[in-house]
Amino acid sequence: MVPNAQITSLDSRRRAAPARHGALDTLLTDREHEVLRLIADGLSNRAIALRLTISEKTVECYVNRLFSKMQLEPDNTVHRRVMATIIYLTCAEPQPHRVRGA
Repeated sequence: MVPNAQITSLDSRRRAAPARHGALDTLLTDREHEVLRLIADGLSNRAIALRLTISEKTVECYVNRLFSKMQLEPDNTVHRRVMATIIYLTCAEPQPHRVRGA
């Protein structure tokens, strides 16, 4: 079970994120948006690299830039990919889902 103090801390970070990060469309490049969307879809760096036909090292660079721009510093109590996904889902405009192969 997660202690209440940690839940409160995570919740306050989540609520502060939209104001702190502003509109993601002005903060991130198109490619960074694409990488963030794929992170939010649950893809690993390797899967993102394969999907975008770029190297895994390039994906790591994009992910680190995302974390930096979103002010998600390394923290032993929080998973930054999850926090980036929460910010993405609370800040981003809804995007239509594309059917694979369509």
